[in-house]
Amino acid sequence: MALPILSKMFVSGVATGIGEADLRRHFQQFGKMADVHMPIDRLTGRHRGFAFVHFTRLEHLICVLAYRHTIDGHAVGTR
Repeated sequence: MALPILSKMFVSGVATGIGEADLRRHFQQFGKMADVHMPIDRLTGRHRGFAFVHFTRLEHLICVLAYRHTIDGHAVGTR
């Protein structure tokens, strides 16, 4: 069964040194996540500076959006 699209969040400003595990560690405090996707640049092999985090419940996403987030000293945007 597919998760509702409404529980998917866009994360911008993801610094080069931040990986999928860092995003999971930070956002899991708000609720269970189904997936974290960080698109990779084909030319450089590094992530492109943004990610998608998919929560299992809409309530978790709403909670995350109520705060500003800093991961490893870098501010990231959420929407």
